[in-house]
Amino acid sequence: MKDVIETGQRSLVDASLDAMAEEFRHQFILVDVSTSMQEKFADGLQSKMHVAKQLLREEAPRRAALGATFGLMLFNTGVRLMHRVGTDMRTVQLSIEAITCDGGTRIAGAIPEGIGALRDNPSPVGWNHLVVVTDGEDYYAADLMEEHVALAKKCNTSVDVLLIVPDKRRLYMAAEENLRELAKRTQGRLVTVQDADSMQKAFREVAHRPLLYLESGQ
Repeated sequence: MKDVIETGQRSLVDASLDAMAEEFRHQFILVDVSTSMQEKFADGLQSKMHVAKQLLREEAPRRAALGATFGLMLFNTGVRLMHRVGTDMRTVQLSIEAITCDGGTRIAGAIPEGIGALRDNPSPVGWNHLVVVTDGEDYYAADLMEEHVALAKKCNTSVDVLLIVPDKRRLYMAAEENLRELAKRTQGRLVTVQDADSMQKAFREVAHRPLLYLESGQ
């Protein structure tokens, strides 16, 4: 595999979109569709879900043009698989329009489902990428975080989290802190956003920052 730095330990490689299409083709996006995702940002113009759907609509044709793929899963108090990794991008894009928000948020139940979906449809380069988009309004216990770290490592999955906190509150500090730890320990990262512009920028950064290569052994 070219453009990979081998250090004898886990190796993270940030790559251009062209390199991503060549080396890393599978990604799974896990999107929060709880009632709170209907709330608008402070400017009152766009809801969190409106921006999320816009980003997903843009991402589908972009990845298709690169020869890359992603799967899509929605969660609130339950989890619903919309499309497996490799589903036709046109089909994915059309179904995005039908997404609605209701119910509560259960991050702890959604994360292992997302990792499991990637395990069942593994990347050809041996490493998987899970992107979680949520407003984080849930309690995410440390013991569950530990279980999910172990599962992610077992399934060769890096977790990136986009956490939407539009009014700068930290209502669920345990959720934020433990999600950040989950991301860090799986070679991903957590990014907090507070408005539509920062959400768009952060999504593009995490969606296009795949972990291309991770040597086995940890």
